[in-house]
Amino acid sequence: MLELKEEYKSAAAYYLRKSRADDPNESIDQTLARHEKLLNEYAVNNNITVTAVYKEVVSGEGLFTRPEMLRLLSDVEQGMYTAVMCVDIDRLGRSSTKDSGIIMETIRDAGCMIITPEKVYDLEDEVDEMTVEMRTFIARQEWRLIRKRMRRGLIETLKEGGHIGALPYGYKRTKVGKLSTLEPYEPEAEIVKMIFDIYTSEQEGTNKLRDKLNSMGIKGPSGGEWSKSSIRMILKNPIYCGMIVWNRTKWIKKKKSTDKLRIKNNEESEWITAKGIHKPLITEEQFKEAQKILKSRTTVSKFTGEIKNPYSGILYCMNCGRPIQRQVDHKGNNTTRLYCTKTGCNCGLPLPSFEETLKISIEEELKKAKLEPEEKESQKEQRSKDQITAIKKQLTTVKSQRSRLHDLLEQGIYDVYTYMERQKELKERETAAEKEIKKLEDAIASTDNKPNKEELIPEAEDLIKRWEELDAADKNKIVKRIIKRIEYRRTDRSYKNGVKFDLKIDWLF
Repeated sequence: MLELKEEYKSAAAYYLRKSRADDPNESIDQTLARHEKLLNEYAVNNNITVTAVYKEVVSGEGLFTRPEMLRLLSDVEQGMYTAVMCVDIDRLGRSSTKDSGIIMETIRDAGCMIITPEKVYDLEDEVDEMTVEMRTFIARQEWRLIRKRMRRGLIETLKEGGHIGALPYGYKRTKVGKLSTLEPYEPEAEIVKMIFDIYTSEQEGTNKLRDKLNSMGIKGPSGGEWSKSSIRMILKNPIYCGMIVWNRTKWIKKKKSTDKLRIKNNEESEWITAKGIHKPLITEEQFKEAQKILKSRTTVSKFTGEIKNPYSGILYCMNCGRPIQRQVDHKGNNTTRLYCTKTGCNCGLPLPSFEETLKISIEEELKKAKLEPEEKESQKEQRSKDQITAIKKQLTTVKSQRSRLHDLLEQGIYDVYTYMERQKELKERETAAEKEIKKLEDAIASTDNKPNKEELIPEAEDLIKRWEELDAADKNKIVKRIIKRIEYRRTDRSYKNGVKFDLKIDWLF
């Protein structure tokens, strides 16, 4: 077995995932708990510091259907770990050559080890790399045979009217004989019926439906508030009129681990359609009517790439933190307002009122900037250096505490659980200190490129002088030079005594 060097023991991450080789009678939680216990014993015996645990609780064949693996790879790329630990090398990936290649290349390029209770793998070593490739190749052939058998069984289930896949809102899982199917789940089923009734009979759009459901305090499919997209997903799902449709889309995977999953629509000839044995919640006629309305209300995006919001990318809601959008009332008197996209969160604000207040705020900040002498860069740099010295002293103390942990475990002062928790806590403190030191060092290094007050004051003055004549794009560019972030909150929902709102501005000078 490869001797694990001390530098690879300092920051390991567990990756836990249940496979078809595990006991099918065990729940995912039971299997992952058993695996974690096994890895904990190995980590303690080999004095390995474990700083994070990634538990894959969703099943997925491809890399892009495994959120925890994607998160792990992203963190590995950022150099957060020196080793990845799993109960077996197959747990990392065997679905495809491309997926396995992405995983192994990301771990290798980051200089990480792969640690299993059976063996330690160094992917920069040719023998270890070849061993991993052979094991994943064999595992992949086994996986392909399993997948073919599962697909055949899946298609037979669908053709017989059974249901597989994600549980749709309004139903719960049941069985008819050995066939997996659905049965209505109250009160969700009544909500689905109400959505279709209102949409097809009362001709209310998804915006009004969303607002009505949220005002009634009804939880959405995800347990939070309803959104337009969640309502549209229900309206477009044929499961509610008794039909089973499968294979309408497929996943298109990209080459890099940080790339997003793309979904492509399959040709209708590739769909698998069958009459379900489950009880429908609506009629086929009502479903067809909903599709007709959806199609008639679909609008094409008119975005041209031109910046029309002077505060795009800089203005946010003070309540929820969402970006504030711009809206023009073409039906009325062509007025422009700013608004938060979250319903009921923050009242809309007329653009002229906002700009008048912002302009006054910039003028006041300019006066203060001219009166206050700018701190010399040498003084800032020295203060940062003093902070670095203080943090390094703290870091030395934390490292000393970590080095004594194993002695406390052997002496019986700490049990295994306390040892692991204390080890993780100290490693987090060490990492936080190292990040803060790097942040301060980067700030010192970037001082020469950072615009100082003398450079920004003329730009702010030019902005005020040309306020009315600047177009949205030019104003956006200058505002971003002097302001990092703006937040607003309406303090009065009425317009009787004028528009009242609070502004919070993060200045760059």
